[in-house]
Amino acid sequence: MFILHQFHMGEDAVTDIVDRSIGIYQSDLSSCFRRTINPFWWIAKLVTWIVSLPFKLLGTIGFNQKKAEESLLGKIIKGLLYLIMVFASLLTILDLLGLLDGFKKISK
Repeated sequence: MFILHQFHMGEDAVTDIVDRSIGIYQSDLSSCFRRTINPFWWIAKLVTWIVSLPFKLLGTIGFNQKKAEESLLGKIIKGLLYLIMVFASLLTILDLLGLLDGFKKISK
């Protein structure tokens, strides 16, 4: 508040921005709460994070991460990684539910 003159802003502009922000957060409160308690939302966030790891590694070693992700090859790799993650997750869930026991006996 003490350096507003450096940004050529008045106190009214700051108050308006804060009021708008409060309104946006209040209107998003119910969907935000639903996302917070929804385990599928968290699983999707985890899968997205895992799929982005190879691109983060490329960015760490000096390549342009955003360009790699947005290229055609990057999109194909990302899509394949998503499919692999979803397939592996489904197999794990089916195995934990005991629905793959018959398949395991046949494959032995």
